[in-house]
Amino acid sequence: MNMKKIACLLSISLCLSIGVTTRTKAAVNPERIGGANRYDTSIAVSKNGWNATSDYVVIASGEDFGDALSAAPLAKKYNAPILLVSKDNLDNQSDSASNLTNELSRLKAKKAFIIGGTGSVSSKVEDAIKNKGIEIERISGNDRYDTSVEIAKKVGANNGVIIAKGDDFIDALSAAPIAASKEMPIILVPKDKVNDTLQNYLKNNNISKTYVIGDKDIINDDVVKQFPNTERITGNNEYERNINTINKFSKDLKYDTVYFASRKGFADSLSGSALAALTASPIILVDENSEAKVKEYIDSKIKDIGQVNVLGGEGVVNTSLLEKILPMNKNQGVNSGLLKATLNQNNINSMESDSTIGVNASVKDLPKEEQSQADKIIPIINNSKMNFNIKMNGNSNKTLSNVQEDISIQVAGMNIQTTAWVSLDMTGSQPKMKEIVKIPEVAAQYLPPQFAGKQYMVMDPIAVDSKVMPGANNITGLMDFSKNFQPQFQSFMEKYLENWNPGFKFIDYKGLMRVNNKDGIKYAQTYQLKLNDMTFKSLLNYTATDAVQNKEFISFMKQFMLSCVDLSGAPNKEQQKQDIEKVFANMASNPQESMKQIKTFMDAIKDLKVIGDKGIDITYNICDGYIIGETGVVDLQLDIHKFVEVMNKLSNTQGATTEDVKGILGLGFNYNTQNYNINKDVKITIPQLTKENSFDYMELINLGNNK
Repeated sequence: MNMKKIACLLSISLCLSIGVTTRTKAAVNPERIGGANRYDTSIAVSKNGWNATSDYVVIASGEDFGDALSAAPLAKKYNAPILLVSKDNLDNQSDSASNLTNELSRLKAKKAFIIGGTGSVSSKVEDAIKNKGIEIERISGNDRYDTSVEIAKKVGANNGVIIAKGDDFIDALSAAPIAASKEMPIILVPKDKVNDTLQNYLKNNNISKTYVIGDKDIINDDVVKQFPNTERITGNNEYERNINTINKFSKDLKYDTVYFASRKGFADSLSGSALAALTASPIILVDENSEAKVKEYIDSKIKDIGQVNVLGGEGVVNTSLLEKILPMNKNQGVNSGLLKATLNQNNINSMESDSTIGVNASVKDLPKEEQSQADKIIPIINNSKMNFNIKMNGNSNKTLSNVQEDISIQVAGMNIQTTAWVSLDMTGSQPKMKEIVKIPEVAAQYLPPQFAGKQYMVMDPIAVDSKVMPGANNITGLMDFSKNFQPQFQSFMEKYLENWNPGFKFIDYKGLMRVNNKDGIKYAQTYQLKLNDMTFKSLLNYTATDAVQNKEFISFMKQFMLSCVDLSGAPNKEQQKQDIEKVFANMASNPQESMKQIKTFMDAIKDLKVIGDKGIDITYNICDGYIIGETGVVDLQLDIHKFVEVMNKLSNTQGATTEDVKGILGLGFNYNTQNYNINKDVKITIPQLTKENSFDYMELINLGNNK
């Protein structure tokens, strides 16, 4: 078997598998948040947005929407989920293990706001909540209109109010996440009159702005004129009003997550309004009657949408409707939300990032002497820790950039600290690059006497490349190549990934997570990438097999690899290029043979475990379209004896596999990264260099050469 060919194929396959998060067409993977009934859905929504705890909860009727229509701004004020009950029963869920009693315990709720009087939520339900040690505050009035006023008093009207008709839930639902995120109450009104409770409220509150959902056929002018500084948001029907309401407040909304709801599922939508409010996300009403209007709107926003969440089950919003209005991504291997956030990292011009990396190594079953030595080294490795603080800023066209990296490494009882600065200027005909490294204290004592006491080493990588290793890597060429190649690569991947589908899901949407970021508390979309040994090999196998059958892939990757060799400092460039030409020519002329070789290789490593029991497990937190956090574990493993056997088998050689060739190596990495100050003013202070405090790297090299 041609091992070079196999190595080439599998290396590219691994890159392509990782490259899945590079770019694809604007398609989405909708996720359902729902259950067997509305009460199940309210629990599902709570778990989706409040995966930890919540001091507050809002309790509303799942049988009558009236009182609860105004609850979303109250829920947002207290960052509380809206949980549904029937009039006389706390627990109405189809699954007793996921009932409301258990959910209140999971949330560790301390206070519950009950919306509406005992006609909506009875004293029996109130007592059941009290018995869990939860404080109760009931907010109610004589009817839904009075209840909305009482909620408005609790929310406050400093930012204005939204008024909506109270005999239907649709308009109030359209406004709910907007009102909540802007801290505006929703006041319900009848079509043609204002009662005494509302009039008294208006007299006693200084309202700066009033948004009216609907024209005078929905809420007439006699009602509207009672409110100050009014502005109507209208539409020919409820679906147009929904879109027009969203458009009116588009600057206040974030489209990286959107929610779909239906008239058929008012209770699902009610619970979901509190969830949407956490991230200032719009709720879009979908129905067979709204199909054309919604599709037009989605098409106009699809480039901004990363995640679509559907409130309710198949009976509320069916999949066939979603397929009509959404560019559905049926590729299980590509998750649209994570994909777009990854791509969006290219739009970051400035940012700070904190990272911590830990290493966990293990060695067992080595020959006695080697095992004894390993047992002394492993504890040192396992107690090591690396911390990085990275600051970067640059211009929008990526021609100017500055990076500062503060590094701290704890290993073998030492704490090694240093800082590196890199400046890049590609505005002229020739790129300019400068690196500055602060000399760690532990290394300063080993400097030649000429450099004693100096704090910084300065290097021009481009000059070093040409002076130290003439004919070596062409850094200028590599930088130009990287800049020009990126859009070509993205374009190619976009087309290639249209049909890339390994047939199994390894990235899951896990809902919202409350993240304590250095920018403040964030509610982030959470995705989990998970691979074990079997799925990792399946992904590798599928990608390699798929690639060798794709002529465009073969041509593109061949040109890419040839260009890399041309720009490298390899002494045998021509031979390497001939080898590459030969490998790809064989792929193109005989893909079946390549597939056969891939199968042989994958069969050979089937029982050779390369991913440990913890697997590859990475969690991504996304907010405002950017990855703001990443936590991961990568667990690698290798049985030396089995590895040698596999290599001998694949190379058709009878190498030694004695008992001395044995041992199981384990290497695990765990890391945590937090990104903040994205596209904000990030200050980088580059040290002032003098002859007294710095030396050039070339001086050090020349000193060594003159000895």
